[in-house]
Amino acid sequence: GTDQSPKPLIIGPEEDYDPGYFNNESDSVFQDLEKLKARPAHLAVFLRYIFSQADPSPLLFYLCTEVYQQTHPKDSRTLGKDIWNIFLEKNAPLRVKVP
Repeated sequence: GTDQSPKPLIIGPEEDYDPGYFNNESDSVFQDLEKLKARPAHLAVFLRYIFSQADPSPLLFYLCTEVYQQTHPKDSRTLGKDIWNIFLEKNAPLRVKVP
């Protein structure tokens, strides 16, 4: 007997590099907030990442103000007060600095 099993291929780092890897569609979703908002599962992954790696306050403030803009005028006053108390007041728990 001759051994007929295939030999494993050794791939060098330059051969393993795929410049298109970081440009695939699933990665591009995380580069565009509008795309993220249209895909709840991706948004959840992004929020989890933000909560674990950075201050989530600016993103949460942005998302809340987007909801505020779509709110019926009857309810907008209450939501506006909540946004003020949570994000903008001097001692707000999720204080966001606004220029």
